[in-house]
Amino acid sequence: MRQPILLLPIKLSEFEIRIARPEELPEVYEMGFDEWGEGKTLTQHIQACHESIKYPHGIRYVLVNHNKQLVASLMCYEYQLNSNEKIIGIGTVCTKITERKKGYAGLLLNGVTETYIAQKIYSSYVLFSDINPAYYEKFGFIPLPSELQKYPKSVFMIKCQAEFYSKLVDNLAQTEIAYF
Repeated sequence: MRQPILLLPIKLSEFEIRIARPEELPEVYEMGFDEWGEGKTLTQHIQACHESIKYPHGIRYVLVNHNKQLVASLMCYEYQLNSNEKIIGIGTVCTKITERKKGYAGLLLNGVTETYIAQKIYSSYVLFSDINPAYYEKFGFIPLPSELQKYPKSVFMIKCQAEFYSKLVDNLAQTEIAYF
C-alpha cells in the first residue's frame, strides 16, 4: 500500500475536490466518528486517526462546497498486484453528518474515480463496504466472489472494465489486501 498519483484539484459546478489540508483533518475525522468511533470519545477517535499507521500511506480527498465547507471525504491507496498491475483502494468514504443523504459522497467517489480513468492513470478500484453494498453498486462497484470475502462485517467490492474482471479477480486472489 502506498500513495497513488496525486490528482490536481477537480472543479465541479459548485464543488471542488482537493486534498485535505492538515488543519482540516480533525473535521474530516469527525465525519466518520459515528461509523468508526468504536466506543471512543470524539477526542479519542481524532487522536487515533492522527496516530493511524495506514493514513500516511494514502491520499485523503475532500469535497468542498461553494461556501468552502468540507462535506465529504475519502482515502485512496495504491496497491500493486502480483501481476504488477496497479489498482486503487478506496477507504473511509464519509460525509459530514449534517450533509448526508444529499449525494456528496457519491459525487466525490465518482469525481475521483472518473478523473483517474480520464487521465488514464488507474482504471480499477476496490473498497470494503461497511454499509449496504447496494450504495456502491450505484457507482459501478460489484461484490467480489465469496472466496475473496475475508472480513465478516465488510463486503470487498471492485469497479473495473468488464473485460478485465476475471483477470483482476485472479490477481486479487494472489495478492494480500488487508482491510483499509
